[in-house]
Amino acid sequence: MRSVPDDTIGRDAVGYLVNAALSPAAQDAVRGLQALLDARLPGALWLAPAHSLHITLLDWIAPLVTYEEDPHRLFERVFPECDRALAAVVAGRSPVEVRFDEVVVSERAIIVRGRDDGSFASIRKAFTAAVELPPGTKPAPRIVHATIARYREAVDLDDLARYAGGIGPGPAETVRSFRLVRENVLPMLAHDHLRDYPLGTTTRR
Repeated sequence: MRSVPDDTIGRDAVGYLVNAALSPAAQDAVRGLQALLDARLPGALWLAPAHSLHITLLDWIAPLVTYEEDPHRLFERVFPECDRALAAVVAGRSPVEVRFDEVVVSERAIIVRGRDDGSFASIRKAFTAAVELPPGTKPAPRIVHATIARYREAVDLDDLARYAGGIGPGPAETVRSFRLVRENVLPMLAHDHLRDYPLGTTTRR
């Protein structure tokens, strides 16, 4: 099996997403993994810059989806309900400890997969039970992960997967807050930070 080069990198987009930024320490650990991957396949990989690294919780308005309504107007319409629901869901919850223990290779990306105590799944389930997201919005991920690389060209995935399986584990991370962002350039290369949803409190900045 061979990888699929990503032709969306650097493309303008509109998306309203909830995720958690990686801490500087986790970013440094990811850079170490990226350096090993890049040395294995020089020039074949696009390595996610530190400022774009994140753990996705879920999308409210997904980029690259054609909605029946302008995505900015759609966001303005769904924001009040989604905002209240997410604030209520995270209130009183403790910070989430995530251990990125595996580098996983797929057709379209390389990720570090994380393990937590089930909090990500619980928050996603509670939020999606409380609101109805616009038709077309992609479902929330079922795993905890951060994308660290994409493909510039087609490469042999069997060989890469064997190599990647031996370079972990990745960083440990404590997620203390989620953030609502407006994505402007894929993938998270340019975005606006709109609101925070700290775990354990309803106070936001």
